[in-house]
Amino acid sequence: VNYLINKEKITVGEAYFGAVKDVETPWGPVMLTIPKGTQGGSKMRLKGKGVKSGNARGDLYVQLVITIPSERNEKTEKAVEDLEKCYGR
Repeated sequence: VNYLINKEKITVGEAYFGAVKDVETPWGPVMLTIPKGTQGGSKMRLKGKGVKSGNARGDLYVQLVITIPSERNEKTEKAVEDLEKCYGR
């Protein structure tokens, strides 16, 4: 097996609005485009950016992990409450 899996942390905003991020690979950093509306746990494939085996390179799969702010304050709590309303809660 010559593929790799890397976990990349993204914010709620990056998942919702989309983003472009630098991602480290064994062959150096590459720009990863995260589409609008990406769900947590989604995997994106970077072809040929995995482990080299013979003359071939495997793929790198980037699993996106959505993070939330660790600091709790009124502003953050209000934002989360507003976001929850989008789920009909």
